[in-house]
Amino acid sequence: MPTQNQLLSTFRGEPKMGGKAASNPWTLHFEDARRLLENVHKDLAIIGQAHDAAFARRCVDDDFKIKLKHLLGDLESVLDYLACGLFLKYGDQANHGIRDISFPCAPLSQSAKQFERQLRRRLGLPKRGCNELVAAIRFCQHYSDRSNRWLPDMMTLVNTSKHQLLSLHMERGMSIGNGAASIVGNGGGVSIRNMTVIKDGVRRTFSLEVEGDLEDARYKGPEGMIEYGLYFDEPMVPVMRFLTRCVAGVSQTVDTLSNL
Repeated sequence: MPTQNQLLSTFRGEPKMGGKAASNPWTLHFEDARRLLENVHKDLAIIGQAHDAAFARRCVDDDFKIKLKHLLGDLESVLDYLACGLFLKYGDQANHGIRDISFPCAPLSQSAKQFERQLRRRLGLPKRGCNELVAAIRFCQHYSDRSNRWLPDMMTLVNTSKHQLLSLHMERGMSIGNGAASIVGNGGGVSIRNMTVIKDGVRRTFSLEVEGDLEDARYKGPEGMIEYGLYFDEPMVPVMRFLTRCVAGVSQTVDTLSNL
């Protein structure tokens, strides 16, 4: 009787990479993830142009939201292709099926201990071993590094977009160090009072006023950065900056885990 890997290879045909047949079934999934990522990078550039057009019109149409939905869905698919490849390379195929595999992502509400009980099951890994892979996946999670919050935030948007078009709004926002705040307009500019932020481990409080029209330009200075643009509603993050971070994060994750 053919093995699951043989059936998978038969179903997919005889894939070629650089004119040579793939030597391992997991390599096919890694290559699929990279190919889809190439398309994601192209779509991100198109979305950037659509974002600027929507910003200029001060109007977000459904076509733009659909583009966002497709990009987020493709990013999820890249991670799932990667997860299936990892399962075929490291997984316990006697007790798990490839249809049950998905990339492990800890929600913000989940602690490291809670998540790691599920990590091996999500990838179909044996109860012991694969320590380098498990450690690398831990490092991808928000509880290992705050800069990895993009991953659970991205999955929140993916799940939202499966049931409804994403809700967006125009927003002025400020970021500096690890702090963030909304800014209220004061006619020709904006004013911030007594904002506390943490930068380089040091907590400080400051006030800032900027005069002039901020709707067509961004202010960057030693105090921080003010920008006016499209934000997702939940989580409230700037659309283009967040999507760029997600694409970079997924790309790094694929490169790291597929080359262990």
